[in-house]
Amino acid sequence: MERELEDLAARGARTLVAGLHRSGEAALVREAFATWFERAGWADRSELLRGPASRLSYSNTRWTGVFLDVLTNSADHEAAGGLAALIGRFSEPAEARRTAERAALGTGRILKRDKVVPPPAEKPGAPGEPADRPGVAGDHVDFRQGSFHGPVVGSQHTYVNHPGAALPDPGRWPTPDEIDPVTLGVRPTRRPGGADLARLPAYVERDIDAGLHGWHERDGLLVVTGGPLSGKSRTAWSAAARAVGHSGRVFAPAPGTDLRGLPEALHGRAGRHVLWLDQLEDHLGEHGLNLGLLGRLSALHVPVVATLRDEVYEEHRFGDGPASKLLARARVARVGSRWSEDELARLAGHRDDDRLADAREWSDEGVTQFLALGPELEDLWHSSGWSNSRHPYGHLLVRAAVDLARCGVTGGMPGRLLREAASCYGRRRPGGESFQEATAWAAAPRHGVAGLLVPVPGPDTGEGEATAWRPYGSLVAQARRTSAPVRAALWRCALEGTRHDADAHHDVRRTAHAVFAPRAEAGDTEAMHLLGELGAEVEDEATALEWFRRAADAGRTDLAARVGELLLGQGKAEQALPYLRAAVADAPQAHVTHLLGRAHLVLAEHWLRTAAESGHEEAAARLRELRAGRLKNTAPAQLSYDRPTWAVDTRRERDR
Repeated sequence: MERELEDLAARGARTLVAGLHRSGEAALVREAFATWFERAGWADRSELLRGPASRLSYSNTRWTGVFLDVLTNSADHEAAGGLAALIGRFSEPAEARRTAERAALGTGRILKRDKVVPPPAEKPGAPGEPADRPGVAGDHVDFRQGSFHGPVVGSQHTYVNHPGAALPDPGRWPTPDEIDPVTLGVRPTRRPGGADLARLPAYVERDIDAGLHGWHERDGLLVVTGGPLSGKSRTAWSAAARAVGHSGRVFAPAPGTDLRGLPEALHGRAGRHVLWLDQLEDHLGEHGLNLGLLGRLSALHVPVVATLRDEVYEEHRFGDGPASKLLARARVARVGSRWSEDELARLAGHRDDDRLADAREWSDEGVTQFLALGPELEDLWHSSGWSNSRHPYGHLLVRAAVDLARCGVTGGMPGRLLREAASCYGRRRPGGESFQEATAWAAAPRHGVAGLLVPVPGPDTGEGEATAWRPYGSLVAQARRTSAPVRAALWRCALEGTRHDADAHHDVRRTAHAVFAPRAEAGDTEAMHLLGELGAEVEDEATALEWFRRAADAGRTDLAARVGELLLGQGKAEQALPYLRAAVADAPQAHVTHLLGRAHLVLAEHWLRTAAESGHEEAAARLRELRAGRLKNTAPAQLSYDRPTWAVDTRRERDR
């Protein structure tokens, strides 16, 4: 039953979001779903739909979570049936009703009686009822003669503007300034942090825009085509808005609307008007756009602007049906997913919007795809981290990939590095999901564009991994602005995991220094520690000693031994002594106590020699005893030495 409720919630979310994008039905859809929330006892959720349009979410993932929350916790046992009815009302009837009813009923039986009974012709009452009973108006589903042995779900389907229905008064059509392009099919995009949920960034002119100025004076139909999330709707809307100006009127009918009466409604009307048909394939046919209607609208100087996906355009344009003849008359402009250098230069001019700035830096797959797909992938990743997620390991691997990218790993990340990075978060690997399953889920393309992880050719690590991954750029851009700093353990993993790639390792070191130097100067002892390790890695003992010493002086007694060993290696036993004493007091390990003893021997020999040189006989005798004891050692122990043992150990570990 839990899986069925999840399916129902997902279908409800898709139906709601699709309805919000249909300008002719958006208000009706919002009110219908808001009423459902109220009847289910969740009035606070209805405010999400009745509130300002600027705060309205268009995310399938977010609405799926909201619906599932209501369905699993609502005191109203009919909530599932009500949602199923809304799905049937605002989506394709047959498929929606079959799946929604199965999800709503679970294992219960259903006996449907959807016999449509027209109103009686002569008597207001139905047969067998008193004559004074009011008749039934419109379509009616008659259950009176049925026998029921389980829950029943009734669905009513409302069709907007069926043949013969009156079209809205053109004088009340909205102007371009009154329309939110998101309701016309333009994909929404969020600002970092979730603010301005529905507001779109500034439009950046595409190369094809220059050729579309004044198009409506020569052509009656403009069709903008493109691949998934290529920005065709936004580009088409820009052309439509220019065609009618600020005072013109725009009609954006819902799919299936009967458009035959449109020329009559527009006849004799002053001002400019434009017909907007996003996803043109949903508006073709005898009652939709055809050659005859296009001709009548052209005679009235009413242009039509439409969009089509590339593959749909090819299917219709080079077929044998009426759509082929219609498209042959169209002005067709294709917008590409990849942006040209001129387009990127225009994008760079928009510096006041973080979304466009991020797109300029991170949009390897295309700017419009970045802007549209980014919020969807972010929602998908966050939902995969819920406690009941089916992909907990996939969620963790994506987090690791994003943090590695923040560390400066900009190329492909081999599986070994991803696995090691995922283990740096202080918890065991989630069970039940293999690495292959997790990466397959994370890399599955969404909307035919890209997934959370993008597969790339693997680097030559000698481990036989042919595939590596990198996170989708929008996830990294968002994390850089809103997420907590990358933990030090993962920085160390990035440094160690990129040793096979000199360029990648250099990038990580440079990024680490840029990130940690300001923090260290501000007193962050962990940042001081990591800067010391960066110095030690390249055998820059002066830098390593400086940052380890500052960290130890600030209270990091765990680093005191390293400071003492560095100072002792430089012949500064007296300076090393307090650090080694502090280290022994903190953790009396054999290696550290040995260093403390050596420091005392160095100092003892120094002061005994000083006293002996001044003529002190006992000091001279003690010095001879000390030196004689040293000569008896089979393995000569040097009281001062050239290289600290930790540096030797680090180099040996690296060589292995």
